[in-house]
Amino acid sequence: MKCIASDMDGTLLNEDQKISEENRKALEAVRDMGGQVIIATGRSFKEARLVLDEINFNCPIISMNGAAVYDQKGELITSQPISFEELDSAITFLEEAGLYFELYTNHGVFSKNPERAIDSLVDIVLSANPEHDREDVRRRALARIEYGFLFETQDYHALIKEEDMQVFKILVFSLYKDQLSQAAQGLARFDGLTITSSGKGNIEINHRGISKGNALEKLLSQYGIPLEETIAIGDNLNDVSMFEKAGLSIAMGNAREDIKRICKDTTLSNKEDGVAHAIYRYMVSKK
Repeated sequence: MKCIASDMDGTLLNEDQKISEENRKALEAVRDMGGQVIIATGRSFKEARLVLDEINFNCPIISMNGAAVYDQKGELITSQPISFEELDSAITFLEEAGLYFELYTNHGVFSKNPERAIDSLVDIVLSANPEHDREDVRRRALARIEYGFLFETQDYHALIKEEDMQVFKILVFSLYKDQLSQAAQGLARFDGLTITSSGKGNIEINHRGISKGNALEKLLSQYGIPLEETIAIGDNLNDVSMFEKAGLSIAMGNAREDIKRICKDTTLSNKEDGVAHAIYRYMVSKK
């Protein structure tokens, strides 16, 4: 295989939201053998780069589920915001449903309640990693504000009317499965939207037709890499479109069972360097 397209959260990143040393070595090994690494994430470009900068690794990034794609130098290749009409209607729907959500824009991520943003993220991380210390998780969550990723707004409807404001993704948080399920069903009636999820505590909303898989296919065509020689690896619903496009689909050991069933193989969990394990098995030999 010549290319690996990897999700970040729950996949390349461990339980501490870091790229482990073993995963770092594996990514470097792919690059050293002339292969291609592509990051495909629901995160914004800046939030994805924050983690990659810690290991000094550059590669193309499919961000916000494919709504904005960047090359290895960090230059924007393509982007597709949500249309104003659909965006305005979706905001009204979510506010009337009483759900907490954030807008991912070309000027950063906006929240009407940054404190709730932190609490929501902490609760979701702890629900998946109950052994973690709450205060430690909270400190890491606060980094979204400290690094200038998250900004406060009083009015989403006014925000989206601002000049040069583009919204690429809406991220909805809730620990209540039924509440998220009902919201997803309601949002599915909006013709101009794509609804997916990157975890059991969220819904992710993009412009219709936006997906990691579609972005990956377009990016690979630019690089002259066949889809059949590409590995897609991930753990959740927003990775399914990649699995359907790539020659080899690999689910993480910590992935949902329905995700594992649709993939051709399953690797170790994100706590066990599952990405590195897949790279050594299918792309390069471990040194």
